[in-house]
Amino acid sequence: MRWFNTTVIIFLTFACTASAGPVCELTRPDAEGPYWIPGSPERSDLRNPGDGPLLDLHLSVVDLDCMPVPGAWIDIWHTDPDGGYDNNGWGYRGHHFTDGTGGSLLETVVPGMYPGRTRHIHVKVRGATPTTLTTQLYFPDVPENENDGLYHPDLEVTVLEEDAEGNMIAEFLFVLEETNPCPADVDGDGQVNVSDLLAVIAGWNDPYDVDDLLIVISEWGNNCP
Repeated sequence: MRWFNTTVIIFLTFACTASAGPVCELTRPDAEGPYWIPGSPERSDLRNPGDGPLLDLHLSVVDLDCMPVPGAWIDIWHTDPDGGYDNNGWGYRGHHFTDGTGGSLLETVVPGMYPGRTRHIHVKVRGATPTTLTTQLYFPDVPENENDGLYHPDLEVTVLEEDAEGNMIAEFLFVLEETNPCPADVDGDGQVNVSDLLAVIAGWNDPYDVDDLLIVISEWGNNCP
């Protein structure tokens, strides 16, 4: 964002050693809500011209050992600045993937609020395992947090900078349990068969692709531990 004078932002630096013990705890899940739509477009910039306040949200995905999860799928949906969801199109909806360091940048706007809910962003995150984390991200110091039954402080983003107009740079760390010994077992039933093929087809491009298809084919008929 050009409205900040910051030239370098260093974020999410982890020091995980055996002597220190585990420092990365699983990210808390939260309700999906009624407005998720599968098959969102692949993009990390969700902004519409003229909308604001702007939000640069730095995201990182790691496992329980605090090791980065490259290629993690992150699906985002939230309201527009006025608190409305686009349920007929892809406004403020999209998915993208983490880079080789497990990080990504979401360029969007600060979501508006509607009666009964505080300010929030819906997220689905998936690494190499067949389990998808569904949760919500919240913002600190929002009065409506106190009366929102889904809000939890563990899911607050960390605000790095905010200007007088409410434009914001923030960050959040997702911690996933990446323990899948058999990536070909997409549906997690212990066997690689037609159900896994159908699961890949059903989730084509969201989050599966040709690599997942080839993994299933290569392990066809095998049992998984």
